[in-house]
Amino acid sequence: MAPKMTVLFVIFLHSYVVLASDPDPVKDFCIPNTGVSSTILPCKNSSLATVEDFVFSGIKHPGKFSKTGFSAMAVTSSVFPGLNTLGMSLVRADFDVGGINVPHFHPRATEIAYVLEGRVYSGFVDSENRVFAKVIEKGEVMVFPRGLLHFQMNVGKSPATILGSFNSQNPGLLRIPNAVFGSEIKEELLEKAFGLSAKEIGKMKKRWPGFMIRHLIPLTRWDPPVVGSIFLTRWDPLVVGSIPLTRYDLMPFLPLWCSASPETHPLSVTMKKLDRSSDTIILKRLMCKAKGRINSLSLAVDQLDDG
Repeated sequence: MAPKMTVLFVIFLHSYVVLASDPDPVKDFCIPNTGVSSTILPCKNSSLATVEDFVFSGIKHPGKFSKTGFSAMAVTSSVFPGLNTLGMSLVRADFDVGGINVPHFHPRATEIAYVLEGRVYSGFVDSENRVFAKVIEKGEVMVFPRGLLHFQMNVGKSPATILGSFNSQNPGLLRIPNAVFGSEIKEELLEKAFGLSAKEIGKMKKRWPGFMIRHLIPLTRWDPPVVGSIFLTRWDPLVVGSIPLTRYDLMPFLPLWCSASPETHPLSVTMKKLDRSSDTIILKRLMCKAKGRINSLSLAVDQLDDG
């Protein structure tokens, strides 16, 4: 009797894991109520929703290429409120000629990549270290299973564009070079693991700095820092002049595309309008450095990238 019960339990557990995903919505939609000072935003009254809550124009144009020839603009409920509670998000990825999307994975989502333009060498590695890769062209689709390492490279003679769709509102992203060399793993361990000298490890750390984002909170005042999980929500930005400033709590080693409030930290960047019909802004790269933790740096972030 015991062996049968064990088999049934294993089958049940496997089914539970397979079916796990973002919670099913209990309403037609849930536009975040940004007027509530909470890190978990409830839905506003559905009668107050407008068509603008369900339309997003921030990815009509490509972003600025990083040093790897890659640009990514994520679309989550933090910028597109109509996605809230629907269990999905997307990203526009652009590749310069020869550009790459470094090996990375999404711990909470499967991704479907659709090629809008160009020829892109795409693939993933399974848990047995088998590589599944080929060149996909305009109109073709490839799927990257949840949690598996995957990568992309433009092998065409012109820029390429991919639209990626995720089955999670918050898919997560871990880029392998940044996660390994940009984190605080002891250098001695990295030297032994990769057979590199301390000097070589130092070069890799400079090339692949890491970043950490603490919980994003609705910004209505300059208040103490908060500690939370990596999760993005929609917010009511505080406007200084014509620049919306959004509050993040950060660790001192991050590279970000950011705009800093002069009232909270002596940093500045050059900004360029991406689309006159929207509030989307491209921000040049800024290295935010400090000896200790940055407690109250206010940022307007359009995209996070490795370059």
